[in-house]
Amino acid sequence: MRNMLLQEVQWLPAPPAACQQQQQRGRDELQQQQQQAASDPLAAASDFLGLKVLGGGVATAAAAAAAAAVAAEEQPVPASATVDVEGSLPPYSSAWERHLAYNYGLYDPRRLHKALTPQQVAADVSLFKQTLETAEPQDACKYLQLEEFKCLREHQAHRDPETASTKCVKWFQEWRQCKWDQDKLQKGYAFAEDRLPAKHKPYIATPDTQYA
Repeated sequence: MRNMLLQEVQWLPAPPAACQQQQQRGRDELQQQQQQAASDPLAAASDFLGLKVLGGGVATAAAAAAAAAVAAEEQPVPASATVDVEGSLPPYSSAWERHLAYNYGLYDPRRLHKALTPQQVAADVSLFKQTLETAEPQDACKYLQLEEFKCLREHQAHRDPETASTKCVKWFQEWRQCKWDQDKLQKGYAFAEDRLPAKHKPYIATPDTQYA
């Protein structure tokens, strides 16, 4: 039986010329991509990071982020690029790459960013205050948002985001509560209340206080 199958396979007609041309074209494209990846390691690492991270699991994601970091460090620094601390270029070109590397411990913001001085903090807070007053002059909660921004700057959120967010989350919660209260007062919202009990006041002249 096996010999009969082999004989039938040997007598099969050859594939048409169009199929051969398509296969050759695919081989040429693959060879061209391999040559381009060999000449540009940063592009190869970026392709690997973009194609493999979503379905490759933790190990693949960590390896992809490490490959992108190594490839970026090997690239020469262009003259027009923004140079960070100690003359080194930040190795991540997009926010999602930086967040991925930070989650796996491959990106250390303390090493790449300087601490803000009190003068810089005051200047940033003043600029943010002007922006808030220009954007929402009638907002009653803008001062809480300003306090949150000031807290993040004082605790160096760009160098230590976890500590800064832990210290300043109270201002964020207060700002959210303020926005909700402001919205209730502006639109007349109120919670649904049950019927008052027969004896709900210490004496008959006590006023009925309504809580929104």
